[in-house]
Amino acid sequence: MILQTDEYAIKATLPGDPIFFFRRLRDPSCRFTDLMPGALSDAQMPKAIHHFMVLSGGWPLDYLEYHSLGDATVSEAQKSAREARISGWIGRALPLGSVTRTERVAHRHVTLLRMHFGP
Repeated sequence: MILQTDEYAIKATLPGDPIFFFRRLRDPSCRFTDLMPGALSDAQMPKAIHHFMVLSGGWPLDYLEYHSLGDATVSEAQKSAREARISGWIGRALPLGSVTRTERVAHRHVTLLRMHFGP
């Protein structure tokens, strides 16, 4: 995993995989804007996410956000499928505890997924 930083975000790529891309904002640092698995399987994603979180500053204490589940053109079924997939990855990536609750938060023209942590 190769990290790149700029004034807005920390980004990760994998050599040899042109599609894999993670991006975490610096502010707020609890927000992912991109979680593109590329060639990684769903089973491999939690380990990659955990590794990225450690390298990019650690896990937030209360919650993590994913931007975005979609805008008004994305169906409720598609949003629900994305929510289940992403919260599953994050839940299995957490070093301690689990995702105890998810919520959808309207942000500008998209819907954020906020995943709360607990024991």
